[in-house]
Amino acid sequence: MNDLPLVSVIVPVYKVEAYLPQCLDSLSKQSYRNLEFILVDDGSPDRCGLICDRYAGNDSRFRAVHQANAGLSSARNTGIAHARGKYLGFVDGDDWVEPDMFNALVREAERKSADVVMCQFNYALPDGRVVTPSGQEFTVQGTEALHRLVTHDGVDDYVCNKLFHAKLFDTVRFPPGRNFEDIGSTYKLLSGASWVVSLPEAYYWYRQRDDGIVRSGTLSNELDCYRAKWERYEALRGELPQDEAEMKADLGHSAVKIWAAAWNSRRELAQYRGELMSISAFVKENYSVIRPGLELGPTGRATLFLTRFTEPWAFRCSYQLRRLYQYKHKNYIGGKSRYE
Repeated sequence: MNDLPLVSVIVPVYKVEAYLPQCLDSLSKQSYRNLEFILVDDGSPDRCGLICDRYAGNDSRFRAVHQANAGLSSARNTGIAHARGKYLGFVDGDDWVEPDMFNALVREAERKSADVVMCQFNYALPDGRVVTPSGQEFTVQGTEALHRLVTHDGVDDYVCNKLFHAKLFDTVRFPPGRNFEDIGSTYKLLSGASWVVSLPEAYYWYRQRDDGIVRSGTLSNELDCYRAKWERYEALRGELPQDEAEMKADLGHSAVKIWAAAWNSRRELAQYRGELMSISAFVKENYSVIRPGLELGPTGRATLFLTRFTEPWAFRCSYQLRRLYQYKHKNYIGGKSRYE
């Protein structure tokens, strides 16, 4: 086993007591043998901390780290600080993985001298259905991977389906106190990568939960998503000028979700008014680029039009359109709900 590179798998843990044993059992059954599992109990108020301690006491590969609650980004950063492996992986405490996941990822990383290797997701939906989208197989350089990321062509923002060379984290951490931390971090990791490999197999099981962070749909949550995309846009538009229109369209899509959520968070409207006005101005200025770049049905087109206004009636109408859309259709895949 000593000739196999060590892989550090970081598991942030918070209020997932019902799901955590399945997650940790799937890790304990990995066919790859040189692993350490860093369980970061982020001040979870349930029995998660005790579960982490139990697994650490029964299997030397598991290490439990306890901290005061500081959020997902902080928990992952704590795990990185404790990691000793050549490679780093991330698994959320309510998900689980196939037995051969890390064996497959490490094999490709070593064989192709790749800094990032990714696999596909199985989506476990709340109604019991399982959806496994088809995945692509390719090996590309970091710049091409960035292009694929911002154009949604086979590379996603998630870190949980990827294996990273530890050196990529020498200068990169997840943004503390922010949701959608993957959007704010993955592009930086890809920027530092030599080769990026995508495997077509789905080794990761992503549990879709109505109460998860990505699906909360609050104004502050949607603003976090927009901020992460804006920072990525500012960082990459010079490096990827051919993809600037696509990135603007992505910001427009986030603006649609912000306007749809804002009326349900009326107490926050005044707090974020300046930021909302800035987003609205960006959409107005780039509307001719954003509108053709999004695949929108009637509901989405109407909401995008409303993002050009910051009066209360615009947010109220956007919220009612969202309710109408959710009544007609609900799509859990990837934790996103795109407008028809």
